[in-house]
Amino acid sequence: MEFTQDRILQRKLAAIEKAIIEDFRELTTWKTREGFYEEPGVYTNIGPWTDISMGDRWICADSVTRWFKREIVIPKEFDGRQVVLELDFGGEGLVKIDGVIQSALTSYLRESEVSRTRVMLPRIPKAGEIFEVEVEAALNYMEFAPYRDQGAKNIEYQFRYALLGVVNEEVEQYYFDIKTAYDAMVALRSPIEKVIATNVSLPHDIERILESLTKDSYIYQKLLDAVLHSLTIVDVDYGYEALVKSIGQARQILKEKLDKIPHNPHALIKFVGQAHIDTAWRWPVKETVRKCGKTMANVLDLMDRYNEFIFAFSQPQLFEYIKDHYPELYERIKEKVKSGQFELVGNTWVEMDTNVPSGESLVRQLLYGRAFFMDEFDQYSKVFWMPDVFGYSWALPQIIKRSGMEYFFTSKLINNDTNRFPHSLFMWQGIDGTRILSYVQRLNYNGRFNPETVETIYNRFDQKHICEDLLMTFGYGDGGGGPNYQMLETSRRLKSFPGLQKTEMNTSVSFFDKVACLEDQLPVRKDEMYYEYHRGTYTSQARTKMHNRRSELGMRQAEILAAMAFDKTGSEYPYEDILKAYKIILRNQFHDIIPGSSIKAVYDDCEKEYAQVFDIIQKIQGTAVESLTREALPEEVTVFNSLSWDRVGNVKVKLPEGFKQGVVVDQEGNEVPSIIEGDEIEFEDCVPALGSRVYRIEPKAASTDISGTPIRVSENAMENKYYRIMLDDGGNLTSIFDKVNNCEVLEQGKVSNVMQIFEDKPCCETAWNIDLEYQNKGWDLLEGKVEVIEQSLVKGVVRVTKEFNLSTIVQDITIYSSIPRIDFKTRVNWQETEKMLKAAFYVNVLSNKATYEIQFGAIERPTHWNTSYDKARFEVCGHKWADLSEGGYGVSLLNDCKYGYDIKDNRMRITLLRAPIDPDPTADKGTHEFCYSLYPHKGNFIEGETVNAGFELNVPLLAIPGRRMITEGSYAQISHKNVIIDTIKCAEDGEGIILRVYESEGIRGNTTITLSSSPTRVYECNLMEEKEREIEIDGASFSFNIKPFEIKTFRICK
Repeated sequence: MEFTQDRILQRKLAAIEKAIIEDFRELTTWKTREGFYEEPGVYTNIGPWTDISMGDRWICADSVTRWFKREIVIPKEFDGRQVVLELDFGGEGLVKIDGVIQSALTSYLRESEVSRTRVMLPRIPKAGEIFEVEVEAALNYMEFAPYRDQGAKNIEYQFRYALLGVVNEEVEQYYFDIKTAYDAMVALRSPIEKVIATNVSLPHDIERILESLTKDSYIYQKLLDAVLHSLTIVDVDYGYEALVKSIGQARQILKEKLDKIPHNPHALIKFVGQAHIDTAWRWPVKETVRKCGKTMANVLDLMDRYNEFIFAFSQPQLFEYIKDHYPELYERIKEKVKSGQFELVGNTWVEMDTNVPSGESLVRQLLYGRAFFMDEFDQYSKVFWMPDVFGYSWALPQIIKRSGMEYFFTSKLINNDTNRFPHSLFMWQGIDGTRILSYVQRLNYNGRFNPETVETIYNRFDQKHICEDLLMTFGYGDGGGGPNYQMLETSRRLKSFPGLQKTEMNTSVSFFDKVACLEDQLPVRKDEMYYEYHRGTYTSQARTKMHNRRSELGMRQAEILAAMAFDKTGSEYPYEDILKAYKIILRNQFHDIIPGSSIKAVYDDCEKEYAQVFDIIQKIQGTAVESLTREALPEEVTVFNSLSWDRVGNVKVKLPEGFKQGVVVDQEGNEVPSIIEGDEIEFEDCVPALGSRVYRIEPKAASTDISGTPIRVSENAMENKYYRIMLDDGGNLTSIFDKVNNCEVLEQGKVSNVMQIFEDKPCCETAWNIDLEYQNKGWDLLEGKVEVIEQSLVKGVVRVTKEFNLSTIVQDITIYSSIPRIDFKTRVNWQETEKMLKAAFYVNVLSNKATYEIQFGAIERPTHWNTSYDKARFEVCGHKWADLSEGGYGVSLLNDCKYGYDIKDNRMRITLLRAPIDPDPTADKGTHEFCYSLYPHKGNFIEGETVNAGFELNVPLLAIPGRRMITEGSYAQISHKNVIIDTIKCAEDGEGIILRVYESEGIRGNTTITLSSSPTRVYECNLMEEKEREIEIDGASFSFNIKPFEIKTFRICK
């Protein structure tokens, strides 16, 4: 048969699709009313019911909700038939029939295959039967996003249609048969064939090359033949009855021809449904609750109609939303989990960013998430499910494995902007040597179940020579409702289709379990999984990142004190408050919240929620301190150190009532450096590990003679026992001489601590991205006002003020009597748009690699751009510090709430602020306060004790005026500084104290922990606090071997 254009076939396909609805009734008039969605389950300003007709328009905006309802009476002609509703009111909608959630709708201004308009009646109806239909419609936030970006406040929807129709099942089944065959034909057709088929004369060698690029001309021609013969039989021009009458023969011809095509598949592709829902992004969290309800309504409806349908869903936070607000759906989910149709994946509380959160936060994501799954479903997942996260920390393999999980799934790295990620199926080895079986899906997780997907995912799979099994997700996320019935109908036809690989519906874990036997044959990746894109997410929305760091460390200290209070005094451990605070922290670590890529409303909510967290921290800490201390003299101050090594630091407290002056003495009566500032006194203290020390304020005047102080400060110079610092007239550093190590820190001829502002206009998604082109245009802020603020026994401070356009930067450069840091305490009134602020230091260090802190360890990255992989990491994530060291000397750059660094050659830069416009045009405007520090040192970051310095900058000593600890000494001491006691908490099951440590410097060895009292038993546990082995104890001590960057968790029973 002759064939010239696809359009001819597509017209017949469209005619057949239209004929699926055999008969219909228009439902032209409905009742409608409008309200405002305040929070889940709470609506205000609900108006009266009015009439609305097909073709009418309505205005929708953030939180606006419109209900539509009417009674539907089944015509006698529809008696006993399969009856459906086709509804398009605009936006997204939840459908109830007779008060029961049935399904959901998704509509677009421009009609799309992603639209979801069909609703099945809950049963085969009888003539005259009445159904009450109600739709709760709201904004389609995904569609509205580009309009919002252009300044739109609302959108106009049209009530397009509402039909009650009868489905002709024979026509529908043939439609999916022929559509699948047609789509397979298109998927297997090579575009090169069009070139070969032309009369253009080409050199013989080029013709041969083009011929070799055809996918499978034989199969394509056979499928084309089958489609042509089948569609030719269908009569579309002689009325509905003639069309229906021709379908049987057309279907038979299609089947016969397809059956004759040889089929030799090489692989099996396991498909699992999904509906990735962002906990917040282009919408606030409260809308996510409704998206969960709509998505589950769709998925459960499909599960009831397609028994083979299997669906995977992650994020216990979303399950909790469904449980709290859609309990009828939640009970159905529990049934489907038991039946095996609903696969729990991920275990993490949300699909969090893995760059910015701390190691303990990543553990809590799994600890609380898995506990929820176990409590609710009596099972948890073996698959660490992270399809959409912006890169993956090198600490993850160990965390995954030690949380009882075996496998890692993602698809995000297929979007790298520079290099193709080299593997599909591989072993990922973490910083401690732990390996995890990993899979990078070569198509987006929002996949279709169609021939093109089957063909493409197999063609892009890298390990064909090793493995014959693949995994592919399908379904629309973020309000799209997951898979649709069209995909499921297609899936039935693609189980074994000519020219394509075999497919089946199955769980993700079944794929991993099947391929696990190949682990020894797979390539091994020994590095982080850096995402070559979205580099701006280390910096955007700086306030949220600041709140995250401070809430993480605040909870750490509060938990330590609460656990000590429980252990020492038997006071009640605040499990509920801790869980409440952590749920907020963990939710806001979702991969579109903490990276800074959500709309303004999300960050407005964050501010309120972090305020709740800080209130909880104060409550927990205050209650614990009350239990652990007793009343003392008002002039006494107890200083507590929550870190696991002895440390020197400064604290500031109010002067006791009636004191106009004062000095501070330690427990031995020795006066310590102090300075009075207004009604407060700041003093230097030295406090033991996880312990306290008492100081006393004496009401006498401090000496006004500071001639003997080692601190000297002027507008152009600063000096203490560690450094001699020179500044130019603009407040830029021209020299730092390290007096201890007798060397110059900075490269001469260049100024350092340069405030650099760059034009920051990435090609797209400005909150997410930093493009390398930013370096093409920038400004060095070299001019500034310099003034001396303080020269005392405690510290010296020079203030530098700089201005740029509408913004002002005020820095207090601070040196100390006994702390070898140079702090840059910074306050910025930031009013820029699409600009980026960095601080640059040019140091006298030569090294081709720099070291950055990550969760539970550190990573080395190149300082050069020798390869495309090196250059792609022009902006990287680090936590509390980054370090550049050569053989015997190094410099660390510390910070208290920043995450973006770039170190190239000898230039160390930290990214301080950005000003993106998408999706929040006001992002980061306002006042910011933060501190970064320069920390020169002997040797590398290990010899220089950079890890400890980073903690000390971020974890201030706790001053407790007017009280003394009821017991003295350290709660716990550890024999090696490189092993950090990171967490002390009560066990989740109430049995003992959990103590978690990690090796921070890459050093293997034996370590001893000595407790303040003898335990009865000590167990080593995994990260989920499950006992693994008993540890031998020696009085109050126990010892263990620890590997480089290993995490160890112990349960202390007393």
